[in-house]
Amino acid sequence: MATAGGGSGADPGSRGLLRLLSFSVLLAGLFLDFEPDLLPLCPDVSFFTQPQPPTPQSKGTGLCRGNSVERKIYIPLNKTAPCVRLLNATHQIGCQSSISGDTGVIHVLEKEEDLQWVLTDGPNPPYMVLLESKHFTRDLMEKLKGRTSRIAGLAVSLTKPSPASGFSPSVQCPNDGFGVYSNSYGPEFAHCREIQWNSLGNGLAYEDFSFPIFLLEDENETKVIKQCYQDH
Repeated sequence: MATAGGGSGADPGSRGLLRLLSFSVLLAGLFLDFEPDLLPLCPDVSFFTQPQPPTPQSKGTGLCRGNSVERKIYIPLNKTAPCVRLLNATHQIGCQSSISGDTGVIHVLEKEEDLQWVLTDGPNPPYMVLLESKHFTRDLMEKLKGRTSRIAGLAVSLTKPSPASGFSPSVQCPNDGFGVYSNSYGPEFAHCREIQWNSLGNGLAYEDFSFPIFLLEDENETKVIKQCYQDH
């Protein structure tokens, strides 16, 4: 580049522009070399730190020395069991999420009175409710089902030991209307009139819920969620 005096040296403004371009190329190279699956090598450094000399672990990983924003915000839940949607020719039962997923403010329900915050009092719906399996009753679920606009989902933590009285999400007369439980075998058998052999059945497995429901099987994962709720 020529100077005003006809020389071939670069003026200060041009040198500054060259430095800016070189810095941009360097940054582009760092981002292009970033490998997400190498993040576990560098869990404690932010994306916004100054470039550091490479170490044997971080050599060739570019900005992998910084944790991704996703890993700072989200906690993976690895041991879960989902409630699923079941269909037949006329009806649907079970649960489902929105087509783009569901997001809500976590609210830990430790006693049934806490439900009032979720249903009416809480100012920031929808809520993602976390409760222990002992609170997973038909009465509570019917209350949640009646206010679906305030419910983003439900997480049920597995508590041990299991309830001494037992638990069954099926109906009190399974296969009601079929086989020996139909009128063709006599009125004494139809609809379990003679013997209601599943007295604990609450019928939740045959209800239709428009929000997702998950069972959390790992006690440590449940503790992390509760700690986050208590801290914030």
